[in-house]
Amino acid sequence: MEWKQFGSEVEVAGRPVPVRSLRLPDELGNLHRYRVTTWWDPAAGFTAVPAEGRLAREKNGLVGAVVLGRNGGHVKIGRRLGCQPFIFVPFNSLSLRTRHRLTRQIRLLLFSDGNFLFGREAAAEAA
Repeated sequence: MEWKQFGSEVEVAGRPVPVRSLRLPDELGNLHRYRVTTWWDPAAGFTAVPAEGRLAREKNGLVGAVVLGRNGGHVKIGRRLGCQPFIFVPFNSLSLRTRHRLTRQIRLLLFSDGNFLFGREAAAEAA
């Protein structure tokens, strides 16, 4: 799979898939599901356009997902958590359907790092 540079420490690959919700931890570490949408205009409030996710790899080799707004928009997370250009999340933050759509594009070895599910690229098998 071809990885493209995205910022200084993250590379992205694969086709974008729609992301409608994320499970994110609160201050106590409990996971809560938040609706995720694309946000262009602060005056418009909440939009119905879902965000999109792509596979993302950090410099240390951890593979997760990066969630972006569509067409250059920002990501709005829930009603109160604000918006940001993108967010790097582990696989267990995504729904099963979204996770499957992302991970079927590449061979990954999934592992748990605390309460988070990340992956590493599987080594190419010698033919």
